[in-house]
Amino acid sequence: MSAFLQYTLSGIISGSIYALIALGFTIIYKSTNIINFAQGEFVVLGGLLAVFFSERLHLPLVLNILFSVAIVGCISFLLEFAAIRPCKKKNANLLTLIIVTIGAAILLRGLSMAIFWKDPGKRFPPFTSNATINIGGAYIITQDIWIFAVTLVTLLLVMIFFEHTITGKSMRACASHKKAAQLMGINVEKMTSMTFILSGILGAVAGIVITPKLGMSYDSGVYWGIKGFCAAVLGSMGNLMGAVICGIFLGLIEAYVTGYGDVATLHLIQVSNYRELIVIFLMLVVLLVKPAGLFAGKETSRV
Repeated sequence: MSAFLQYTLSGIISGSIYALIALGFTIIYKSTNIINFAQGEFVVLGGLLAVFFSERLHLPLVLNILFSVAIVGCISFLLEFAAIRPCKKKNANLLTLIIVTIGAAILLRGLSMAIFWKDPGKRFPPFTSNATINIGGAYIITQDIWIFAVTLVTLLLVMIFFEHTITGKSMRACASHKKAAQLMGINVEKMTSMTFILSGILGAVAGIVITPKLGMSYDSGVYWGIKGFCAAVLGSMGNLMGAVICGIFLGLIEAYVTGYGDVATLHLIQVSNYRELIVIFLMLVVLLVKPAGLFAGKETSRV
């Protein structure tokens, strides 16, 4: 029983990370209908900047987080201002915009390698003492609690922002019908820029909470991006709660496959080595059955 609880807690923590990254994808899509494949690089930049400010400048944690989040938010804004906006002014189609984000991801990865470290798994100290907590025979560390808490608080704040603020509703209006939003006096370009800034901030926050536990490398963006994208797609692109639930679901699936997969095959196959493949296969099966995702509403389009 303790083993099952351990796998469950580990899966929830891993899933919280995926959910936090998925929120960045979801916010961009919810507001602009663009899938930003540079989101994983924002996670990396947030983590590496936090390591830099901690190791080189020895900043206290609060200033470290503020500076890291602000810089990544500015980089995300530059992506929208210098790449996405000119393409949209030329009436580029959605596929072109997605390719632009892929190119931006490659550029950011190269800059991360050149500016920061090539060493894998760079870390900075945990937020609080890295004590181990026993829960019914299962063990987690305090940084795990921070990861889970940050995910829940972030989800709550983002939902309040989109549902109960004028700016959030304006962002949604721009995604729903650009021309109608303009006729209502909404500055579409400004809303798009704010969406990218918010998405970059979320990516940075994810990278900051991940790094003390798992470390961060310049080339980790693809890995984290795929995880977050899978969660966002399964949760129905644009559905905030769906992204979080499916992120945690993916984390649980990975944990159970790692813990019980080899036993289920009598150790004839090292199933745990193929957990990422199993998750992607599961995503494809779900999308074959429900192309718009598990939490598709009336306004959710086919993914």
